[in-house]
Parts: sequence; C-alpha cells; structure tokens
Amino acid sequence: MLPYALGQFGYGGDKWEWPQVVLEELLAGAILASASRQHVSVFVDALDETRAESAQQLAAYFHRLIDRAEKKNAAVRICISCRHYPIIGGAHSIEIHVEEHNHYDIATYIKDTLADTEVEDSPSEDTRQILIEQLIQQANGVFQWARLIMPLARQRVFEGESFNDIRCWVREVPAGLEDVYMYILNNVIEARNLEQSFLLFQWVCLAERPLTVSEMRYTLTAKNAQIMRFPKTWEKVYGFVESDERMKRRIKAISGGLAEVVSSEASDETVQVVHQSVNDFLRAKGLAILSDNIGASSPPIRRENILLQCQANLYRSCLIYLAILHIRGDISSDSQETKEELIRNHPLLAYATTNLFIHTEKAAESRVLVLPNEQDILQQVQIYNVLNPVTLACPPKGTTIVHMAAAANLVDIIKCLSVDCEDVARKDEYGNTAFHLAARHGHITGGSILREKGADCEAENINGRTPLIEAASRGHVRFVEWLLNKGVKLETTMVKSQSALQAASLGGYQAVVEILLGAGAEVNAKGVEYGNALQAAAFGGNSEIVQVLLDAGADINAQGGKYGNPLQAAITTAIYVGSSETVQVLLDAGADVNAQGGNYGNALQAAAFGGNSETVQVLLDAGADINAQGGEFGYTLQAAAAAVYRGNSEIVQMLLDAGADANA
Repeated sequence: MLPYALGQFGYGGDKWEWPQVVLEELLAGAILASASRQHVSVFVDALDETRAESAQQLAAYFHRLIDRAEKKNAAVRICISCRHYPIIGGAHSIEIHVEEHNHYDIATYIKDTLADTEVEDSPSEDTRQILIEQLIQQANGVFQWARLIMPLARQRVFEGESFNDIRCWVREVPAGLEDVYMYILNNVIEARNLEQSFLLFQWVCLAERPLTVSEMRYTLTAKNAQIMRFPKTWEKVYGFVESDERMKRRIKAISGGLAEVVSSEASDETVQVVHQSVNDFLRAKGLAILSDNIGASSPPIRRENILLQCQANLYRSCLIYLAILHIRGDISSDSQETKEELIRNHPLLAYATTNLFIHTEKAAESRVLVLPNEQDILQQVQIYNVLNPVTLACPPKGTTIVHMAAAANLVDIIKCLSVDCEDVARKDEYGNTAFHLAARHGHITGGSILREKGADCEAENINGRTPLIEAASRGHVRFVEWLLNKGVKLETTMVKSQSALQAASLGGYQAVVEILLGAGAEVNAKGVEYGNALQAAAFGGNSEIVQVLLDAGADINAQGGKYGNPLQAAITTAIYVGSSETVQVLLDAGADVNAQGGNYGNALQAAAFGGNSETVQVLLDAGADINAQGGEFGYTLQAAAAAVYRGNSEIVQMLLDAGADANA
C-alpha cells in the first residue's frame, strides 16, 4: 500500500501532498485488503473529542467503510466510543449505553477505595455499607462522578470526619458532572491556590500539546519572573517548584482532582484534564469562574474575551522564558548544542519556541503588556531550526522578524520596525516575502501596513505563487477581496504554479471561486498540476464548485494536468470517498466518457484500477468503451487485474460480464 501511495500521490522531492481524501482511501484500502484475508476489528476511542462536525464526518466515513466491506464480503467490525452528543449512530449500528451496564464496576471502585481508607477507629460494616450505597446511587452510572468524588471522600476520612459527616457532605455534592466541576472550583480548591489553579488550567486547556511535568514547573513560574539586565536563576524565582515529584503533588492540590499526571512508555509524564468534559467545561465557563474567584488579586478579565486573554497569557509566559534565556546568553540562534542537549538544559525551550507564534495569533488583539525588547527576543525563534527543522511550521532559512510578525499579525511589531522597501521585499529560502505570509494567514491589517511600507503585492515565490494565490488557497475571502480592490492582477497562464482560481477550486472555497470569477478570472486558464480550475475542483470532489465553473464556461473536456481531464480527476476522488456525485455531474454536463489522457489512458481504466465498482458501473452505463487501449496498463481489464491484490476482484468479474475481451 505504501509504495503504491508514494508512487501515486507524491509530488516530488521535498514536497509531498496528502489530501484528506487520499489519506482516507489509504486507510480504507489497507483495512479492506487485510479484512479480505482475516477478521479485522477497529477501535475508535473518544470520537466526541474531535468536536461535533468532525465527529459526524468521521462517523460517516466509518459507516461508508462498513458498507464497502459488506459489498466485498470483508470481515470488518468497527467499535466507536463516544458521548451521547454528537449523535453518530447509523441505521444499522448497535448502541451500548455504558451507564446502563457499569453499576458493578462503579460499586467495586467505591468499595475498594473505601477499603484502602482504613483508620484505627473505622466505623461498623453497616455504616460503611450505607455510605457505599449512597455513593453508588448518586453516581447514577457515571464513573467519572465516582472518580472525582472518591478522592475527596478519602481526604475527609483522613482529616477525621465520620462516615455520617461524609454522608451529609455527599448529599451536598451535585449529581451532574458540570455541577460537580463547578463545585470543585468554588469549594474544593483553596483560595490561596486560585491564581496557580487558574494558570494551570489555562495551560492544560489551551496548550498546543500536553505539557510534561518538567515543562509545567516553568510555565507556572514564568509570570513571576522579572525581566531585568541580570535576571535571577529559575531556582530563585518566587514559586518555582524544584522537582517533578513535588510538582505532581502541587498539580493534585491546585487542580482539585480535575487534572492528572499521565505516564506512557513513549514519552515523559504529561499533565492533562481527567476527562474531555472537564476541558469543555473550563473553556465554556470554568476559566471565567476562576478569573472571577481570584477577584481583586489579579486584573479583571472580561468573560467574552476570556479565551483570547488566556492565549495572551500563554504567549507572555513563553516570551518571558525566552527573554530570560536571551538576556542571560544561555542560548543563541547559532547554538552548537544538539536538540537533546537543548531540551535537557532548558525544559520549556522546545514548547516556547515552536508554539510562541501560535499563541500570539490566537490571542489576537488581547496581546498586551509588550516587553521592551520583544523584537530582539522574537529573533530567538530561529532556534526552531535546531529543534524541529523538518516541520512545516519551522521558519525557513532567511526568515526575518518581519516575516514572523506578518505571519502572526503582530501589528505593533510591524509598525515599530524601522523597515524600508528592501527589508519588506526580503525573501526566505522559498522566495516568500512577509506579504506572502500575511496573505497565507489572512491578516489584512498586517498586510496593509506592509503595503504602505512598499511591499510588492504581486511578488512570486520560487514556486510561482503570489500573495493572491496564497490567500485563495486557504479560503481567506476578505483578504482576496481586499487584494482585488487594491488592483492586484489576476493570473492568466501559469508556468510554475496553479492560479488563484485553481487553488480556491481545489480547496473547496466556493465563495472565493465566485469572487475571482466575478473579478474576471479566466475559467480555462492553464496551470501546472491540475491543468485547469475544473480539473482541480473535480479532484477536490466539490460538485457545487464544479457546477459554478461549468456555468462560467469551463471546458469540460480540457486536456492536461496530472489526471488528463476533469472526468478522470473526479474519478480519482470518487475512488477515495466512495461517491460518484461529481462524476455524474460531469457526465450529465457532456463530459466525454472515452476521452484519452492521464496515467490510465481513460476514465474507465482509472476507475477499474481504483477498485470502485459504483463508479465503474456509472461509466459503463454512460457508454465507456470497455476494450479501449492506452494508459499505464494497456486496457481496462488489465488495470482491474492489477488491483486484485487490494481486494478488488469483483471488478474483474464485472468487466468480463460486460463484455471485456479476456484475450486482448
């Protein structure tokens, strides 16, 4: 499967593109091929954590996979765990409601926890049993409730409270999870820990990845560090926790049991919330509640801006950490330390470096309290090239502070920089100017300042991509409109790159497509990879954009590009997603079903090799020549035979039944 994937979908050298539909089919193909030889069970855990829309899309994908498996008589079972919302069940799926079957497990957990809480004057067995029954009843089938409450109950036993006292307390504890979380924030976390608790939950909820225990020691202290000419060592900063073991105890205390330390064989111990519902609650209400509880001891945060303000806090903590290293001269952009040495000697460096600008951008206009030497400190992010040189987010060679500020929309930094036209025009190793990056991220304010400073709004990078193409390829409607209103020219025939119209068509951004067409974009302009906008839209699998382009006069049989013509591009995607909708739209609009071109010679050969029986039948019904010659495999039956190893033998039989010449 992997050699096939690399051969079909890699676009050379250092640029490998993996559209989502391709990845979906690679996974489906691997599962179906394996299931043709043995029983395959797929377990999908916590699907709800992908959020409602993504969860429903993934569920639909898995249901389509089951349908394909049934048609191929492949033995596939898929088990999905998910909360009751979003609703992801299919017509033929079997649902198991865990809370209706876990009474025994919850009872065992409660009994075992109390059994481990023996004290010298333990109560009678009858008293113990009454408390156990009360706890089981109040848990009401929700294990998470028991998991949160039992540690609190144990603590009360150790503090000398009687079981009768604890029974009275349990009656005060809410039954709903969200109410329990609220209770913990308001009643369990001690007032002296509120500020640290607030900061901990900001990191646990909003960090780009779970932080290690060591990293958390520095994040919770950075706000107390003073930026001065000779800053203190971290060990002397107020509140610094000097060991991971003590940090673990602090996490338990300041989180009220809502966060935990998780161990894994593959990585260091990390800090995370005990359940995704805790994260959802904190984002929706909890962070604002903690901010209110802190009160006068901290500057007030408006509730509607709470997440932006928290992102700004994370940005500031990262910046302070980098600032102290910068001022003390601990590291430099030309550091000779290895990645492992840097991470070992400076625990928060990797996170702060790779995520500083992500938090900056997410903070938007809430990024306040700018450090005096912020411009110098931001240069420190060049250390990224040592830590993570192969990631797409890594600043390439030649990146300047102007590039960084433009990408993150640091308007104040762009304004303060004493840049001239030469600085604004400076390019990184890929030929991108700062204006390219502003366009790529859709930052009109930063782009406007750069334009006033002399930025070339039509500059091309080494791949021939202009700022307009960058904005269109990411669906930034307002930035595209702004560029067009400023008089930026539309591309015609592209030598190195796809046009803005092709980029928007491929990405599925219909609003951008319509804006570009309205501005006079040439619907049949030729590009490189996909040949034209219609072929790009067909490969993107967006039938609505295909129709928009056809209505605008797109040539339905135009030749060129990676797939030869729009019909073959649509078939490639139909194979991945298991739907022939776009193929049918093109056929209904008059696409030539027997047009030659592309790697496979014609549409039927492409569909046969891809193994999509529905698409093969659609093409046969449209009059495809079953014995047409050409393409990589010579003719259709050979293409189908070449795909048998992926479990597609039924198509060979389909073709033979339809009259394919077995001796051709």
